[in-house]
Amino acid sequence: MSYKLEKITSNDVEKIFSDADETKQSRLRARGGFFFDCSDISWAIDRGRGSYLLRAPTVGARSDYVHFYFHFQSTVYELRVKRFGQKETAKLDQLPPEAIRDEFFDELKAAFLVLQSEYDVPLYALNLDETDGSQQ
Repeated sequence: MSYKLEKITSNDVEKIFSDADETKQSRLRARGGFFFDCSDISWAIDRGRGSYLLRAPTVGARSDYVHFYFHFQSTVYELRVKRFGQKETAKLDQLPPEAIRDEFFDELKAAFLVLQSEYDVPLYALNLDETDGSQQ
């Protein structure tokens, strides 16, 4: 695991869209100019493995959720973090296959450690139950 915090370039945006399924592509387009000026958007990326984590745009005029996309072994997973004052809950949209689950969660946590310097997401929000993808 060798994640680094980098600014997203226009070439990176093309990769993100090609990696995402139709639903996630739609969400990325929902906020119009989210990627219009990439100079202010960062991601945690391990270029050697092709894995990355980025904060996704907020969908809807007002959302209590913060969305993140994590690309791991050819699949883009969505993590939603909901804030309740000082408390937070987190949930994955889908779980990876059981055979790679331990590696997946190790990678996700490593990527968040890098991205955390850019966004205020406490690590306790990542205490996910590895059997169903919800917060413990």
